[in-house]
Amino acid sequence: TPYSTHTGDDGSHWINQISAEYVCQEMFKNTINGDTYNSWAEARLALVKQKHAVGRGGEPSLITVPTMSYDPYLQSLLVPWMESKTVRSYQCPFVCNKECWQTDILHAFGSYVVCAKGLWRTPNNKGKISPYLLRTLSTKQGGGKGAAWITDYIRKCLPSSMPDEQKNRVSATSARVAGITEMGIWNVGYYPSHARSGHAVSSNQQKYLDRGHIHLTLEAAKALAGWTNHNGVVSPPNLACLGISSTLMDRIVDELVLNSFDEFKVNGRLRPFLYSSIASLIMHNGDVQRDTGNAANCISLQLQRVFHKLNVIDERATSQTVSATLELFSSLIRSDFRRKNPDFESLTSQSNSVQVATSINQIGSTVATIEQGNAEGRQEIRHLRMMLEEERKVAQAERRENAQLRNTVSNLNTSVNSLQRTVKDLSVYTEAILGKLDRMGQWQHMPPTPHDPRKRRAVDTSLESPSLPAAYEAEDGRPADHPPDRPEDRSSAEVMQEEEVPRLDPPHRSQHSAAPSVPQRS
Repeated sequence: TPYSTHTGDDGSHWINQISAEYVCQEMFKNTINGDTYNSWAEARLALVKQKHAVGRGGEPSLITVPTMSYDPYLQSLLVPWMESKTVRSYQCPFVCNKECWQTDILHAFGSYVVCAKGLWRTPNNKGKISPYLLRTLSTKQGGGKGAAWITDYIRKCLPSSMPDEQKNRVSATSARVAGITEMGIWNVGYYPSHARSGHAVSSNQQKYLDRGHIHLTLEAAKALAGWTNHNGVVSPPNLACLGISSTLMDRIVDELVLNSFDEFKVNGRLRPFLYSSIASLIMHNGDVQRDTGNAANCISLQLQRVFHKLNVIDERATSQTVSATLELFSSLIRSDFRRKNPDFESLTSQSNSVQVATSINQIGSTVATIEQGNAEGRQEIRHLRMMLEEERKVAQAERRENAQLRNTVSNLNTSVNSLQRTVKDLSVYTEAILGKLDRMGQWQHMPPTPHDPRKRRAVDTSLESPSLPAAYEAEDGRPADHPPDRPEDRSSAEVMQEEEVPRLDPPHRSQHSAAPSVPQRS
């Protein structure tokens, strides 16, 4: 819902945390008492005013305190809103929120004046003070950087899990987009919504339309504040319901707020708005501690400091302590706030027609919201079904691919086994062939055939033998008078052995050498 009371980082997706409530709550967490340099409270008030006015970024810087007023009948703050683009000004009413303290105009204004000294001004040498409500933003807007200043604070408060690309798309203009969207959701009329946002009416009535009439945009102001009854008067929280004296009430306010403007002093025309702002801080004190998870936040510390200093102890409290008194005051202000506003009243037999109509409108708005939520839920379900169908198709494709891969791996294993067997057979054949080749190659390294001297025949030395050439000496290594063996001088076994193992041919004899004469065997 647009006004969820819980906007903390609960682990959900960052898209669920992108809202004005979340950003304003983070700005409040960063606020420190007396810290006027960082200007977190001022940035929060500027964003809240821009959201409720559906204005452009930087336009809140043009608000001045002397031009502000308070309508006691409508119980709303009236601000002459000036458009930076057209330099056109018209009355813009502001009302308090129904439930959400983060974007409540009263709570944001109270935090600014209490924690950041928003109403304190130092006079110049002529004794005059700056009339602008937002001090830092007014100086930035003068340099044309007002919208950029607010945008920078907004982006600093976005969730850390949000991608930088998405953060860069969020700006001060987003507040105007959200405001126009909310007016459409809450069924704000055509003329009130256009008068609130400042957009032109697409007819000749544009130049006759009185945009400065506060009732024209009051419906939009209530819708933007979360109220369903756009016709009833919104009563803000007040301090009068506490039953304390006006003197004590003024002492509490003046002790909390350092003020330089006569408009916010006692009997000033903006004093009722300041009362309501302080009452909002007290009423939402417990909500702030719960949502921020910090009981020592800047507002709680300031309230306890002032109540201790003034010794504000109520006898109706559960215990005579400051904490119990603050809890009592918060409960009393909330009860009075809910009692005076028709949106919180339940129907009884004593209810009047206004209350009945308000309840019917609330029921209709609730039903419309539920129907819209159902439509969005159905659309989300259809989207999820489409995603599941796509995931199913992807899973089927992956299963088919896995089956193909398993078949491929099986085929590869079979091929590897076959190759291993082939390699094993080839290794056996290779070893056999290498053994044969080795044996065949050893014939060149066999020793020469030995000669048996007993089988050698006697040679007639009386016969003259021609001298042997030197080649025989070099070849056999024997003396020159010892001729080589002839085939007929060897046995048949020796001849056969030489035929089985052939020997190298001896060198050719010289042409001038004569063959030795060997006597013939008888």
